[in-house]
Amino acid sequence: YKYSITSPFIYNVDEFIFQHDIPVNKIEAFFETPEYFVFRMNVKGFLNVMPKREQFNKSLDYTQRVASGGTTNAGAGQGLGRTTQVRGNVKYVSNVISFDLNNIEPLKEEPFVNELSNYRSGVKYELSYTQFPNSSKEFYSRTWEDVVETVYKNPSFGDELRKTNYFKEDLDAIIKNLTDEQEKINTIFSFVKSKVKWDQSYGKYTRKGVKQAYQKGVGNTAEINLMLTAMLDYANLEANPVLVSTRSNGMPLFPTREGYNYIVSSVRINEGIILLDATSQNSLPGVLPIRALNWEGRMMSKNGKSTIINLYPTNKGSIQTFQNITLSGNGTAVGKIRNVYKGHQALSFRDEYGKDKQKSYLNQLVNNNDGIEINNFEVKNNNELAKLPIESFDFTTESQIDVVSDKIYFSPLLFLATKENPFKQEKREFPIDFSFPFENISTTIINLPEGYRVESIPEAMAIALPNGMGNFSYAINNVGNVLQLKVSKKINYPVVPAEFYPSLKEYYSKMVGKLNEKVVLTKI
Repeated sequence: YKYSITSPFIYNVDEFIFQHDIPVNKIEAFFETPEYFVFRMNVKGFLNVMPKREQFNKSLDYTQRVASGGTTNAGAGQGLGRTTQVRGNVKYVSNVISFDLNNIEPLKEEPFVNELSNYRSGVKYELSYTQFPNSSKEFYSRTWEDVVETVYKNPSFGDELRKTNYFKEDLDAIIKNLTDEQEKINTIFSFVKSKVKWDQSYGKYTRKGVKQAYQKGVGNTAEINLMLTAMLDYANLEANPVLVSTRSNGMPLFPTREGYNYIVSSVRINEGIILLDATSQNSLPGVLPIRALNWEGRMMSKNGKSTIINLYPTNKGSIQTFQNITLSGNGTAVGKIRNVYKGHQALSFRDEYGKDKQKSYLNQLVNNNDGIEINNFEVKNNNELAKLPIESFDFTTESQIDVVSDKIYFSPLLFLATKENPFKQEKREFPIDFSFPFENISTTIINLPEGYRVESIPEAMAIALPNGMGNFSYAINNVGNVLQLKVSKKINYPVVPAEFYPSLKEYYSKMVGKLNEKVVLTKI
């Protein structure tokens, strides 16, 4: 099939998409413009796109009515100018960029991708300037300074940020005795989250205004986080808004207001800059929701300048797991598990185990762990954000242990062992995005069944990724009738470049292999 698009919006050309979710035999695409319109071309994705550029001499016939002078009587005090129809011809150069691509591989879903469409091969066009005959150039391309100035001057942004009267009395009452900066930040952040709930809509501009959002108790991202920024600034803290493009919105390739669709807040303290997003009830200062972790944002200061700021966290999210397991000779294992969550792992847990989600969370916990039986499930500190959430439960499983004749075989982590390598493709062209650096450490005590002795246990292992990007360690010891196991998994960077994909794939392969090695017990 073949199609064309006609639009009066010359500055906004639809993206040429070359790569799809299915294989494509052939694509031909043409972009033709008169010499008076100069566009900047931005190629995205990993296909080797080679545009062909050509110029053609063309002409355009036109008809125009022009005033010819004189008047005609059309009533007292009125006169109509005479017009004459004039025909003409304009010769111009037509610039044509054409693309001819064959046998295009599909863009496949892969694990740990922030937004697959960000890496879909295509071309975007931006109107740089126009220059008509006998006229000067009129520029349309923007610098980031232009974008920031335009956003800041918008009444639904800058004016809203400067408003303080609607909250002054309430805020004075809660911060009047606070002198510590961090305590002020935590108090104001908690106050905004309790006062205004997010309406689930994105935006860098307010819709109904910060005052109405404050009074009604509901607002969009701009209303909530501009309000937060204004309160922090009012409390004599160095606070500024940060323009963000959410993961679903993609990455801004060139200066444009449409490239950003979200706002978070920032505050500078001696230790550095803390990012805050009060739209998430479970977030903490320095812990943004995953939707906002998309490479870089643009921090806007009052003097109209902007600064690029890294949105990815540097602090690790962590899960500490403690297990105590007792095995029986018939292949049953009963045990207790306690998980302690921190940082982004705590945010993720609280979001999954939030209000009205407990039943679905438990069902998923059972289904994801080979149908274990769970009892005495308990969560502590789930609503006390200053404390770490702790999850604990008892379990029984009969599917994790193989009893063959007088031997017992089992993986020491039972259902917690990662069963397969998530990285299966031979090669990968885009980065591996873990969202945040993380550290998962598990300590396991296994009480062996009476009448059995250890015949063999897995060897210890310690492996590391290049450039300090991560490491894995596994150590198991047999002390009397007890096995002691400690496993540590660390990824130290939120994003791993694609060039390290082979190393990461091999790292995960070795780790999964080790986690699934068996302990062998022999009947005495």
